[in-house]
Amino acid sequence: MILPGLYCRIPMRRRVFTSVAMALVLGVLPVRAQESSNPRETLKQYVADLQRNPDDQSLRERIIKLALDMRPPPATPPEALELEGAAEYAFKNAKNEADFADAAKQYEKALLVAPWKATDYFNLGVAQEKARQLRPAIQSFELYLLGAPNANDSEDVRKRIGGLRFASERTERQEVAEKAKQEEAERRKQQENARLQSSEGTWVDVAAGSCPATPAYKGFQLTIAHASNGELIATLINLPEDRILRQTITDRHLHLHLQYGIGHFTDRYFEYDLSLSADGKELIGSRTYMWHGKVEQVIDETLRRVH
Repeated sequence: MILPGLYCRIPMRRRVFTSVAMALVLGVLPVRAQESSNPRETLKQYVADLQRNPDDQSLRERIIKLALDMRPPPATPPEALELEGAAEYAFKNAKNEADFADAAKQYEKALLVAPWKATDYFNLGVAQEKARQLRPAIQSFELYLLGAPNANDSEDVRKRIGGLRFASERTERQEVAEKAKQEEAERRKQQENARLQSSEGTWVDVAAGSCPATPAYKGFQLTIAHASNGELIATLINLPEDRILRQTITDRHLHLHLQYGIGHFTDRYFEYDLSLSADGKELIGSRTYMWHGKVEQVIDETLRRVH
């Protein structure tokens, strides 16, 4: 028991703690009292904060709840009414998704001035739904229900939200599948472009029957592929009796020295000197006929890619 006039010794640590606690009480409680006793000033400050941060969903919800508790409810500012009028006009005259998106933007502007208006959230949700902005529409309808907890159409709106959520998830799945499809197509395109920048592949002589000494000559087919050592190697497909004596192949150039091996024409040789076309679909250049070591004829030659 502390008697009057006697000094009470309080340890220094406890006195510091007591002082801090009193400062917190004195510093916080007046602010809360001010907010609770001046809800309209609080609302005004909240709206200003929301206008600086329109995507602050939690702040928007606090505004709606605060306005619900105010008696009388906050009046709609004239600026918000004009923006509502612009939104209604845009909605009534909308003909496509872009027009409905414009109407939604006007409602969003109105809801930055009067963010507690439940009916505007409902109308915003309808405009967003028609603009195929499904996720934002869900959010707007949920804010409508928050601002109008006793609305007669609350069950219908809740069902509407369920339908929009189903549609949104299905659309997102389709978008993911389409994106994957596009990425696969792009990957294949890049592979094809890379392939077309190389002589690797299967080629066919398009000048069949053009050999002057052998009119029955059908041209040849060859495959160019990477060997185990990484070099490009040409292999004849349809002329088993012919032999490639020498070859020099790069990604964009082909030089072959070919021995024609049918019957008495074993001393006939062909030399191909070809380069890859810009589109990668042809090897273009010359074919030289040689017999007994002498050049007989040089003609234009084209090998066409078949694979």
